[in-house]
Amino acid sequence: MSKPSQATSDDTSPRTKPTRSILSIPPSLKRLFDEFPLVTYAANELPARSVSVPNKRDRADIHAFYDAHLSRRRSSEGGGRGGGKGQRDDALHAFFSWAGEGDVSPNVASFNPGCLRWQAYLVSQGIKFHVVPSNNHASFPHSLPLVASHPHAGGPFAQPIITSEGLGKWAKKSGEMGMKEDAFMALVDGPVRRAWLFSMYMTPNFEKLTVPCYIDAHTSSPIIRLFSARELRQAAQAELLKYKPVIDERAIYSDAEDAFQALDSYFSRREEGTKPTTLLDAAVFAYTYLLLELAEDGWADRRLADMVRGLEGLRAHKEEIRKGYFRARPPGVWRRSKMVDV
Repeated sequence: MSKPSQATSDDTSPRTKPTRSILSIPPSLKRLFDEFPLVTYAANELPARSVSVPNKRDRADIHAFYDAHLSRRRSSEGGGRGGGKGQRDDALHAFFSWAGEGDVSPNVASFNPGCLRWQAYLVSQGIKFHVVPSNNHASFPHSLPLVASHPHAGGPFAQPIITSEGLGKWAKKSGEMGMKEDAFMALVDGPVRRAWLFSMYMTPNFEKLTVPCYIDAHTSSPIIRLFSARELRQAAQAELLKYKPVIDERAIYSDAEDAFQALDSYFSRREEGTKPTTLLDAAVFAYTYLLLELAEDGWADRRLADMVRGLEGLRAHKEEIRKGYFRARPPGVWRRSKMVDV
């Protein structure tokens, strides 16, 4: 299960240095933990039967969860069946995604680029679904996103539960991407993703943007927030260290800049009239939308956003998708915090 992943804008050191943040452990707690250290045991393997394909009753339970969620939303809005705008009635696929509690519309972008990639792709393919705000601990039994297909939903999915890996296999069967697109996808899943992880988890963006989205929205406990933030940052470090034994900030941003420039050149030179509906289009859009949609003063560290802001081809590509294929609205947590330009 992948978990989401501090350097200042003028830090040119090739190696990250530990910095003190508002989430540092108080000295009194640190002394306590030093005396009675926490022990994390390895996760138990799930029994084989727990990951088997769910039957109709299992699927009904999953959709009952969504029905209860939507009923609460309608009640809070003081509406009847019209409160959900017909989503549940004509969209029998449930898209479990990192999203705010009220962000059930397919057109409200997830703040997680991995979820937003598939959200944008499904919309561009004309597949109707409703969003179920979730988190990795609540998903069954995999990390987000995943799609639960209602028994009466029909195609295009053959399985009742489709993980992100399953979505990838399904998209690959469409045959829309060739070797060139696969090469550019490697840039998205490599340098671009690493730079996103560093920017969102290892810089002041962590406290300003990441914590409110992934932690504060799910708990009000200061202790839980403290340890959840620590876990998130450690998970991001672990992901970055899979690539190199040392987290090299300058190399991360340099590689990302090269990748963005290559993608900008590719989309700028693509044959006119080509529809931006491939998985590569959605994957790039997931990052460029989140980087460009947030107001400039919404960032604590703008380096990654400024890279994309200066590339006309990527800006045009993002707008083409937003206006013609996926009329996305910013995540609710951003709008409520007034972090987006009106």
